[in-house]
Amino acid sequence: MKILVCTGSFPTLINVKEAADVVSYSISSKLNSLNHQVDLQVINFENYINENDDLPMDTKSLFKTIHRTVIVKKTNIFDKIINLFSFFIPKNNIPNKIFFDKDKFKEYDLILPIWSEIATRVASHLPNKKVAYYGNLEFLVKKSNISLDFYLNKNFKSFFRYLYMCIFGELEKLESLHHLKKYSHVFNVSALDARILSQLGVKSSYIQMTWDKNNKEINNLNKISTNTSQYRVCCSVGKLSATGNTFSFLTLLDEIIPEIESQGLNNIFKLQIYGGGEFRYESIKNKLINKGVEVMGFVDDLDSELLNSAISIVPHNRFSHKVSHTRVLHNWSLGVPLILFRDSAGPMPELVHNYNCLLASSVKEFVKYMILICEDNSLGQTLAENGLVTLKNNFSSMKVTNKILSKI
Repeated sequence: MKILVCTGSFPTLINVKEAADVVSYSISSKLNSLNHQVDLQVINFENYINENDDLPMDTKSLFKTIHRTVIVKKTNIFDKIINLFSFFIPKNNIPNKIFFDKDKFKEYDLILPIWSEIATRVASHLPNKKVAYYGNLEFLVKKSNISLDFYLNKNFKSFFRYLYMCIFGELEKLESLHHLKKYSHVFNVSALDARILSQLGVKSSYIQMTWDKNNKEINNLNKISTNTSQYRVCCSVGKLSATGNTFSFLTLLDEIIPEIESQGLNNIFKLQIYGGGEFRYESIKNKLINKGVEVMGFVDDLDSELLNSAISIVPHNRFSHKVSHTRVLHNWSLGVPLILFRDSAGPMPELVHNYNCLLASSVKEFVKYMILICEDNSLGQTLAENGLVTLKNNFSSMKVTNKILSKI
């Protein structure tokens, strides 16, 4: 079968920028191993990708044909409004205008966008059989971003964006659904979002993320227990400006750190944040640093940093923005015990309290679990071992690839 994989960046395991780079590489590699011809089409906005970007060596060797990158020009607010009113008329649809020659892709038996909203949207106009591996719902993420900005910046710009969302948000949702309904099936990495799409008339179901990195020996628990000064706590990894991370920093600042302070545990934990790029809001970064949080930034060997952490906490999903996280898989692969809020199991049902993680119902319980894992070596070891079992049983790229092929 000839398959065209559509992504927002180069699928690669070298100098990875986004989790989607690893996932798209893993799935494409498994499709290749099943003797399918796999070609690549990268599609993204002009400020996210450059047509002259160097092609990673593993990307070059993986795909038989790599089509010229499609650069989508950003539209201004007025073009967006006009397009929202006219998107039901195909000739007036902006993605149609920027799309390439459809006849060029008639040969493909399957069009498979992987974890890219813009690639999924643009490729929806191809008449071929189409299945999408989809990430967070675009219209929900945008709503979260605008609400977050309005919450933190009470200025004219944030007010105008919030007003725009209130007036045109429903139209943007309809436009997004219009494109998704052109697919024979849309897999979503969030069980929560998959249910939402199904309720909105899109053929959708939950699909796992993938993680095939070599699993290191689970031995950090015994090593960390000998630390007599402070327990290192990984509070976040990934892009610092990401929506989910930004919300988690607010939870850390407004809820978790105050609870740690109220229990007199300030000197027990060393809170650390990892990730590339810049904080979306400099004020949040400064407040975290003032509270003693160490902002480690991008590190060359994140595995070693995690292995030297007593625990990883995922202070996400306290707000309406609820997503799943590859960081869960990363920590499971290394045997680092995890603490999350209960709502995290909505997008990711594999999270099971007291089996492969601890799920807190409140901030007080969250901090209580932080102490519990650090002091109870056997509990941490059990969570780590069961996390690895969950990872191997549910998140292999071959299992995910076979699930995609089952819908063809």
